[in-house]
Amino acid sequence: VYLVMERIEGPDLGQHIRAQPGGFLQEREARTFFRQLLAALRHAHNRNFLHGDLKPENIRLDDSCTQAVVVDWGLARQIDRQSAAITQGTPSYASPEQLTGFNADQAWGRAKLGPPSDVWALGVTLFEMVAGRTPFNGETFEALVANVLSLSYSPPARLSVEARSLIDSTLQLLPSDRASIAELCHDGWVTTSGPMPPDTDSAAVQCYEDQTWNPTVCATHVQRLGGVRRAALYVLYGVLIIAALLKHSSSSSSQPTFETL
Repeated sequence: VYLVMERIEGPDLGQHIRAQPGGFLQEREARTFFRQLLAALRHAHNRNFLHGDLKPENIRLDDSCTQAVVVDWGLARQIDRQSAAITQGTPSYASPEQLTGFNADQAWGRAKLGPPSDVWALGVTLFEMVAGRTPFNGETFEALVANVLSLSYSPPARLSVEARSLIDSTLQLLPSDRASIAELCHDGWVTTSGPMPPDTDSAAVQCYEDQTWNPTVCATHVQRLGGVRRAALYVLYGVLIIAALLKHSSSSSSQPTFETL
């Protein structure tokens, strides 16, 4: 099996944050990355998958540091196929239900994770982008959990009211109290730079962002790019098959060797 994947040359988001003057991002840049992360989670959730470990170190940037890509899906799982309570994750970014294994929204309190767990991690990541630190800390795991359960965090005073309100909407103890992905997509702070693009393939998203939305033009654009991609895949498969045949032919045409006993 051959997997052809995008090569990402840039740093992770955490490195990019620490490299900035003051060690944090301005709201405008943070909004750009937040929108991209929001689109990635929306795409995954709509296809029944949770990431489960979203954090700046699991977000890679391109070499221009303008495009964020969510990576490391090692803890990802299907939303409706969780056989037991799940407590994995990175403590500073993990939701209360991940940290404690308890979810007050569910019968018997057992924590089968849902999209709100990724929403919590997204809120923590946004906080770190604009503050240069995580909202919850502790010298021990127990101290960290205590700070999370008391919602003890303080955003920077320079932060806009809209950004604070959005962060507050993601950092709620009860999963059902957190803003949904759909609500975040329509949040005023998020849409300051324009509406979120639709959840569709990358070609349509690119079309949406590059020009005024025109369904006819974009449909043609998507169809054309789809044809190019299929042609490229056929060429790639052909090259791989030819290479395999040549290798087989070379190995089968070589003379056998014998050893005298």
